Amino acid sequence: MERLDRACANLRWSSLFSKDSVSHIHVNCSDHKALLLRLDDKPEISFHSSRQWRFEAAWLHSDQCEQVVAKSWGRSLGTSPLSGLAVQIASCTESLKRWSKVVFGADKNRVRELETELKRLLGGRMYSKVHERCAQLRKELEQIAAHEETVWR
Repeated sequence: MERLDRACANLRWSSLFSKDSVSHIHVNCSDHKALLLRLDDKPEISFHSSRQWRFEAAWLHSDQCEQVVAKSWGRSLGTSPLSGLAVQIASCTESLKRWSKVVFGADKNRVRELETELKRLLGGRMYSKVHERCAQLRKELEQIAAHEETVWR
């Protein structure tokens, strides 16, 4: 397998963008890697740790979701109606985070494990056994994605 994983620049480009860099972006369902061109030296942003929490529409398909919201919404109201609302929203958010982690977390953890192994394998030489293992990993990732898609409908 041939890989195109390099970038080049002329002197004019280098003088305009002296702090540029190129890195690879792994894509689950592809043998190809995209190249990410950065034109500054700012550290890469981690989307996982700084990602804002959002309610997932797919949770509405679970009977448990309504129970989690109802149970957490009935807690302490605070000192004023506005602070009470803030307390209820925070309580509901934390309850949904915990519930989601238990109910949907196993697939996310498995996806993370599979992606880590796939990245490790793709970083080395592509022997036939490695190629076969990559195909197995991709197939399992696709199965999890298909399962999640049916859950989210």
